[in-house]
Amino acid sequence: MKTKQSIRAASWWISWRELEWPSVDSMDAIRKRADEFAASGINTAMVFGCHFRWDFMPWWGMLHDYLAHVHEELNQRGIRLFDHHSAVLTHRYENAEQMRHIMMHQGSHLPVCPDRQSAASWTFNGQLLNSWRMVDVTTGQPLWLENYDAESFCPANLNFIESYCKYVKKLLKESGIDGLMCDDIEFFKPFCTCSCPSCRERFHRRTGIDLPDTHDRSFWGNWENLLWRDYVDDRFAIVAEFYAHVRAALPSRDYPMLACCSGCCTDYALSYAHDLAEQLNGGCNIAHLEIVGNTPPGPMDRNVKFTSRMIQAAYHIGIADEHDAPVLAIAYGFIEDNAKAGWSLVKSLGGNLWFSTLPYRLGLSRKRLDALPGHAAPAAKAFNFEKAHPELFNGEVFNRCSLFFSRHTRNHTAFGSMVHGLASDYRMALALFLENGLIPKVVTRIPEEPFGPLVLPDVALLTDEETTAIEAFIAKGGQVVAFGPCGWRGCSEGWPIPMRQEGDIFRSPIEWMSVWGSPVLPMPGPHGWREVSQNFLYNPARLDDGSLTKESLLAQITPLLPSIPGVNSLSNDGFFATAHMMPDGRTLLFFVAMDYDVQLDGELEAERQHRTRVNIMRQAPPCGQSGTIDIVLEKGWRLANVILPFNECTPEYNEEGRIRLNSQANVVLAEIVH
Repeated sequence: MKTKQSIRAASWWISWRELEWPSVDSMDAIRKRADEFAASGINTAMVFGCHFRWDFMPWWGMLHDYLAHVHEELNQRGIRLFDHHSAVLTHRYENAEQMRHIMMHQGSHLPVCPDRQSAASWTFNGQLLNSWRMVDVTTGQPLWLENYDAESFCPANLNFIESYCKYVKKLLKESGIDGLMCDDIEFFKPFCTCSCPSCRERFHRRTGIDLPDTHDRSFWGNWENLLWRDYVDDRFAIVAEFYAHVRAALPSRDYPMLACCSGCCTDYALSYAHDLAEQLNGGCNIAHLEIVGNTPPGPMDRNVKFTSRMIQAAYHIGIADEHDAPVLAIAYGFIEDNAKAGWSLVKSLGGNLWFSTLPYRLGLSRKRLDALPGHAAPAAKAFNFEKAHPELFNGEVFNRCSLFFSRHTRNHTAFGSMVHGLASDYRMALALFLENGLIPKVVTRIPEEPFGPLVLPDVALLTDEETTAIEAFIAKGGQVVAFGPCGWRGCSEGWPIPMRQEGDIFRSPIEWMSVWGSPVLPMPGPHGWREVSQNFLYNPARLDDGSLTKESLLAQITPLLPSIPGVNSLSNDGFFATAHMMPDGRTLLFFVAMDYDVQLDGELEAERQHRTRVNIMRQAPPCGQSGTIDIVLEKGWRLANVILPFNECTPEYNEEGRIRLNSQANVVLAEIVH
């Protein structure tokens, strides 16, 4: 069993006051905050602020010196410092009105940006920064990202790559940072990007033709055209190649590097070339997940289920396992309840938590911000518990089935990017399995050895290698359960898989969803479960349109699941459950609350000048639990210990497996032994 890497991270926020450097006040503030981080059990501090790093070019010397001092103070307390900045985005403005908008709405970046006229003369490494800009395919003008008030440099531009790597070396030399989070390497505006000279030359070199005009719909959005498929694939390759260049600029293969990824089993991930696997293929050795919004979800998240936070976490942990990399998931909040909910979720699935406040997106006065809890203190209870009990977190998650995400279908069919396509059925199945104790392992490669049923949702296309791997899986006794469009022989005759995109692929993300949300594939013929070949069970019905019920899918899969070692069954109202196999033979069960009583701080919410991403909660305790967990144990096993990391009371339990809770709990840890 491999050694688990424990990362307990919080954001080291840089505000305008920190940039009064060097000053006695700033130095004292660094020491005070470093003490807070150490007392909170944190071992990794992540820089937040000064984010659009190229905008700070005239002040790099001062900023790096500040980071060097922070690094020294943190290292003295056994804490690493990772820098976190955007490699490509730059704020720009034309007039005072645009400047005020940026300063108000992008405060977390510390937007000390030049106006467009001044920026036109900026150079680095003998190059005009403007010569690196992405170009909008539809206009021929530099790309403009309205949501960020920003332009972006192109990660395919070799001059930019060389210059950025030169900056990284300068940063490491002058600051001594212990790790790098290189952010924003993706194509932010669907297929509108990029048609800069570097991208056009790259396309011509690969295909022998010029990049087609946007009116040519025999190319754009036409997955029947192999050149279009190649273009889609190459955008992912650009991301991987960029990170490979950055990796080569770092001191060693083991030097920590991560990127930003908020989810890639989504309908929009293809258009952005947003894929955790490509980041890891390129050289990142920590898998990142940004859990966007509140944890637990609140009004700004339209009160979605807590399960929505589990979906991306489980997906990222599966991809990370395929690359033997740890996961670091960032969850936002301001109070202890936020940190406890995020920690419980991430640790139960086998990942690590980066707890982050997001103060400069609140639109509050400095006086109000200064009165909020510290950046690290809300996570102190969770991180200090984890630090004090490493023996509870060195196991491996026991997965009872595998859930296959078809990147071939996503990348090479229009159906792969529809709101009601592959991503919808996949995410619905993953949520269903997590909520019902199936403990699925996300895979993008067919497993070599069966460890429970292999589930194939909407696998419209299979590569020859995947077909061969499925045959080998079945030959070893593995059971396959597939539903929706399926490329396995005998499954999907008549499924009209869309290979052309009927709407405008150059629309904004919001418009994109309305266009791509409309097609719902008519199911061919009668649905129902049938064995199309040995150990291959198939139903053409889909979860997305309701033709396949959740109950029907569970009824087929549940009898095929291996039992959790030591456990016959669980009754755990109000919790979802995972199991970890420990090196000494114990089974550690995680029961994590699924519902929370979210109460906002009405006074502070009313004072906000703008609203982005997060709410300010007054409290968010777990709720909806019956107070009893029953574990039906296998013969010879007993319940040896029950731990409630965040509750003051001692739980009642007996060796037979009954747990009685005296209060609602974020997480319950139950150790069973043979």
